[in-house]
This record gives sequence, C-alpha cells and structure tokens, in this order.
Amino acid sequence: MSGKTMAATLQRARGGDCDTCQFPSIAHVCVRISDDDRGTCQRESRYRRDPRLKSQRMQVTPADLTVLRCSPMLETMDETAFSALVGQGKIRAVHRGEALFHQGDAAQSLFVVLEGCLKVYRTSSEGVVTVRRIAETSDTLAEASAFIGGRYAAGAEAVWDSRLLELSADAVLMAFATSPALARSVAVLLSQRLERQMQELESAYWASAPQRLAAFLAEMFDADAGEVDTRLAFDKNVLAARLGMTPETLSRAFLALKDKGVRTHNRCVYIEDAQRLREFAALDDGGLY
Repeated sequence: MSGKTMAATLQRARGGDCDTCQFPSIAHVCVRISDDDRGTCQRESRYRRDPRLKSQRMQVTPADLTVLRCSPMLETMDETAFSALVGQGKIRAVHRGEALFHQGDAAQSLFVVLEGCLKVYRTSSEGVVTVRRIAETSDTLAEASAFIGGRYAAGAEAVWDSRLLELSADAVLMAFATSPALARSVAVLLSQRLERQMQELESAYWASAPQRLAAFLAEMFDADAGEVDTRLAFDKNVLAARLGMTPETLSRAFLALKDKGVRTHNRCVYIEDAQRLREFAALDDGGLY
C-alpha cells in the first residue's frame, strides 16, 4: 500500500502550536491526551472499543460503497458486476488487538478494509514478529493466499477497531468471467505488491536503518512536498516491526534523522523538508515502502 494512505497528512497552518508537543501546526493534534478525554475526543475515538461494532454496524452502508469504489481492486468494475460481487460479501468486524485471521488458518476469503487499520504479520518459529503490511481504508488483504487456496501465509490483527468486507475467493474468481476489468486490476495489484516487496528486500541489504525510516516517512508525502507534519496511523512498535527493526533501533533511527529536520513525539512526526528526506533516503521513482 502507498505510504500516503498510512497517515493523514496535515499541512502546516501558521499561527498556532500543539499545546502538548509544540509542533508548529495549528491543525496538529497530539496523541498524548488524558484517559478522561478519550471518551469525548472524536479525533481519538479509535482508542475506544465501539460497542456497536459487531451489532449495529454489520450492514453495508452508502459510505462503505464509496470506500469500495476507491479500492484498487474494485474501482474499474462496471456497476452491475460491482453490485453483484459486493452483494455476495459479508461484513466482518474486529476490535483493536483482535485477529481477523491467523497464520496457518485455512484461506478461503479475501478482505477489503471499510474502516480502521490492520497489520499483516508473520511470526517465526523463534517468536519474532515481522509486519509485512499495514492495511487501511480501501486496502485489500489476503488475495494471494485466497486465490492459491491452502492456508494464510501471514496473520492479520486490528490496530484499531475495524470493519471489512469479506469476499470468498470463489466469488471473485467467478466474477473474472463477467468483469475482465476486475481480473486486470487484481493482476496489477499483485504485481505491484511483488515489486514493492522486492524493493524492500533489496533495501534491507544496502540501506541503513535511518535511510529505511526516511524512505518510509518521505513516501507519505508528494515528491515536491516541503514542510509537513503527520500522525502515524499506528504505534511506533508496529512501525519498528514493519521496517524490520527493534524498537530501540527505531528510536536511534529517529534520533539520527534530527539532523535531517525530523522531530517526533509519540505518533506525531514533523518534517522540515520532505524532499530533503527523500534525497537522504536515495528514493528512486519506485520507492521503497
């Protein structure tokens, strides 16, 4: 998935600072709020378990259809084929920290994220966790495993309360016959994902930890972006696992990027010059993450 969908970019608005971490953006909302405030703060509603998640929110809504139409897999389908496929799906809801599926489970379905955030991860025999992807709204999960059949090669866990549309692999494969556009979209999506994984593998050999972190951060913004700030959609321990680092290595990488104009406070990140960060990361046109 593109880094631009991993965080909500807040362009700097002069004239105010965050009361907690003093980042120079009036639009910036710091993650460090009191437990008492979390019950009423809409910007931090993801911290709470929504009691309606698995009862009142199990139907496809007009907002969900808009999200599905933005999915790279479904956006090119004609309306008839799109409605027929979506009509065969069912809503799945998972609370923060709850597994959508486990590594090794029978793979019969793929998923489209309607809202929320999930991590796709593998656990080694020694218990080491590696985060393969972070999936957010309109992203798809488990396509390859579902089409191959057998078992899921990785597990998926909700970072925040999440809702997804579950589609059976058989339904999607049957839809290929009536919607060549869907087949092309799936082929392009899987090819892009494979190419991205190859780039990440290469970067693990030649890029330092600060460079890999810089590449990840820089790809959240347009290539010509200057001064920007953002809030990560997930905690830093998830980011460390995503980049193949320990939390301690990630902390050192953030410290190393201070000279490059990067400041951080919890999930909040401020960048003086995103283009300068791209140059340090030596990003090519394809990117790393």
